[in-house]
Order: sequence, then C-alpha cells, then structure tokens
Amino acid sequence: MASDQIHISQLKVDGVFGVSERERRHEQTLIVDITLCYDTSQAGETDDLKDTVSYSEVARAVVELAQAQSYKLVEKFVADSAKVILEKFPVQSVRVKARKMNPSARAYMNYASVEIERSK
Repeated sequence: MASDQIHISQLKVDGVFGVSERERRHEQTLIVDITLCYDTSQAGETDDLKDTVSYSEVARAVVELAQAQSYKLVEKFVADSAKVILEKFPVQSVRVKARKMNPSARAYMNYASVEIERSK
C-alpha cells in the first residue's frame, strides 16, 4: 500500500446540516479536510494529470454531495463523502474531517468536528 498522500485542506462546503429546526433553516458551512492515500510515483515521473487523482474533482464531488441533500448529522456527511471518494477515485483509503463552525452549542466551543478513515 502506498504511503503517499494527497491533502485537500479547509474545503468550504455549504449545505443544510443539523438536527434542530433553527440549524436546518439556512445553509451552514462546514470546513472539510480530506487525505487521499494514493501512489503518486507515476505522476511524479510523467507530470501528467491522468496519472494522479485530481483534487479538484474530489473537492467537486464532496461539494455536490452536500448540495444534493440535507444532513442531520455531520457523521453521515463524512461517511457519505468517504464512500463517494472510494467509489469514484482510485485511492486505497481516505480520511475525511469536517468541522462545523457554528454548532448549536456554540457558546461552549469554537467548533465540533468528526473525522473518519475508510479504505477499500
């Protein structure tokens, strides 16, 4: 298994996230970090996009997922994100972390986050 990693940091993802009616009234922004485990040695030799995973396509897939449906739980969103990435892209594993910057308990914290790792 490759130890190479491709990182997407602080992707802003807008969507409906939350359990309470107040949270679901308006879109919120999650800050998402994605780590893709992928052997980049071929791309390092050829300098050709076809030999790697396009981080812009991965980002687009995650953003489209959030826009396609609403989520009560950040846990479900990160699980769905990991599943889509593993299905659409030739990565061995993926780590997804999403930070909800305005959780309903915001008086007590800066953000709440969920991080998962999944592999094929």
